[in-house]
Amino acid sequence: MTAKEYLLQIRWQVERIRVLEHRKARYLELAASPPTFSFEPNLNASRPSGARFEHFVEKANELDSKIEEEKARLNQLVQRVTEEILQLDDTNESDLLVYRYVNLASWEEIAERMNFSESWLYKLHRSALSSFQKKIVEYT
Repeated sequence: MTAKEYLLQIRWQVERIRVLEHRKARYLELAASPPTFSFEPNLNASRPSGARFEHFVEKANELDSKIEEEKARLNQLVQRVTEEILQLDDTNESDLLVYRYVNLASWEEIAERMNFSESWLYKLHRSALSSFQKKIVEYT
């Protein structure tokens, strides 16, 4: 695993949580929407007999616990990665990696915070990833 892939785990975890939250919201929308009625007298024995909204609320509740698990995993990941980044000798490199991969800041935001041009940030980023890659090798 490269340093960049390792650091991108936070972004991927945030996206995973966002997808789960979106699915939960969709289930809740479906639970709140009025059911469609059919005037056909066809009963299906394999179809659940409970109210339609109960099924969607149950699915949303299941996702709640999954979301909480994923958030706990994210918090642990953020803590671990931040501690590892702060092991770098160059504070500009560590600041850049924290802004980019932990705080998920854009290049424009980082340039403004660090008072560097974006082109300089890209060079610093390459150097920071190289330094971090060496640290990963030390830990594994």
